[in-house]
Formats: sequence, structure tokens, C-alpha cells
Amino acid sequence: MVPTPTPADRFTFGLWTVGWQGRDPFGDASREPLDPVESVHQLAQRGAAGVTFHDDDLIPFGATGSERDRHISRFKEALSETGLTVPMMTTNLFTHPVFKDGGFTSNDRSVRRFALRKVVRNIDLAAELGAHTYVFWGGREGAEYDGAKDVRAALDRYREGIDALAAYVQEQGYGIRFAIEPKPNEPRGDILLPTVGHALAFIAELDHADMVGVNPEVGTSRWPGSTTQPASRRHCGPASSSTSTSTASAPSSTTRTWSSGTATC
Repeated sequence: MVPTPTPADRFTFGLWTVGWQGRDPFGDASREPLDPVESVHQLAQRGAAGVTFHDDDLIPFGATGSERDRHISRFKEALSETGLTVPMMTTNLFTHPVFKDGGFTSNDRSVRRFALRKVVRNIDLAAELGAHTYVFWGGREGAEYDGAKDVRAALDRYREGIDALAAYVQEQGYGIRFAIEPKPNEPRGDILLPTVGHALAFIAELDHADMVGVNPEVGTSRWPGSTTQPASRRHCGPASSSTSTSTASAPSSTTRTWSSGTATC
């Protein structure tokens, strides 16, 4: 018997995976771009429950205000037509060359401010779309240029960035939780917070640690353009009665367990 996926299975997929263009470090894209609206409809036909994305997966970097509104409007219409939800969003702070020295940890103050504005704008979008988790992968937050980065100062900037964004979420009353995403399987030189242990230690020093968890990625496979994550090692949603799998510790002795039911980040 071949099981038939349904939205009740609560599988969600990232636009960056189903829309992956087959790039690698040595070559350009080998596939045409996939319209996010088509991705939504195709996923709905295959029984998906939702879709997740980086801002740049939906809205091209540098888009004007009117272009941004048009992309969002089309996307929201597709969600309405299919019933798919957006449980999680994140911000791309790594692809564009402006982030080569980091987003929150860049030595350039103007870049750090730009990164914060970019995230704030998309946190607003996440709230508008009903997302309850916002993920941060520090793919460029590191010390790859050993002579140019003070790691302690970089970590201070990293904390300041997350603290400022957490305060913004609370001020707006969004009810969104943050998840730090360590990727030991996808290293970038001397990236900061590469493991769960690093992330938990970092979270313990945040002003709003109670709203921040970890989202560990333990294995990535793209075929053809999809991410395979063991659901038992992912968490991106609020606590629920479904199978609990991942934990995040706040500075107190309490341990927070989140459901893997929306494993998508």
C-alpha cells in the first residue's frame, strides 16, 4: 500500500528547496526559476500543508515597493486558493555580496543596520501571513577573515541584533518565536554558532531568551531541489500534543519542547 500525503500529515516545504535551480559552487543555475505561485499550487496538489521561505525566495533582492507588493499579493492569493499556510519565514542575509562580512556581525555599521531593517520588514510580512516561527541561520555570521574580525565584538553585535528584533516582536504583539539554526553539516569556515551547544550558550545570554529556541539541521539532500530533514530532529512550531522531539533551554532551569509537526525551516 502506497500512502497518499494529505495536509493532515503537516508536511511543509521551503520555496528555496522546491525552487532550487541546481547551482553549485563552481557553476551557474542549470534550471529555470520556478514561480513561487506555481510552487504553492503544485505543493497543494501533492498534499502539502504549508510553505516556508526566505524573503528573497519570494521577492527578488532590490525589488521596488510596488514590485514587492505585487509578489506578495500573488502569493497570498495562491495561499487563499489552495489553503496552504506559512508556518515559518526567514531572511536571506547571506547570498548578496553586501553580506560577505556578515549581516548582524559585519564590521560595517551601515550593513548591520541594513540587515536589521531587512529582517524587521520581513517579520512584519511573517506576521501578516500568520507565521509563528522566524528562523535565523548565520551563514555569513563568522570570522572567515581572521585578521579583520574581533569574534567577541561580533558575538556582541549578534546578540544586540537578536535582542532588538525580539523586542520589536514583543512591542508589536506578534507572538512570533525565534529559532537559531546551527548547521554543523554545512560549515562556512569559522562560522559563529555552528552547533546546538554554541546556539544554546548564545541564547542563554539574550534579553528575551524565553522566546528563542534552536532549529538544528542534521542532514540536507536536494533531489531534485528538495530538503530532506529527519522530522524527529527539527522543530519550528509552538508546543502541541503531537510528537515532541527537540528542546531548547532558557537561562532558567526550564526546558522548552516544541513540536516537529511543522518541520520546515
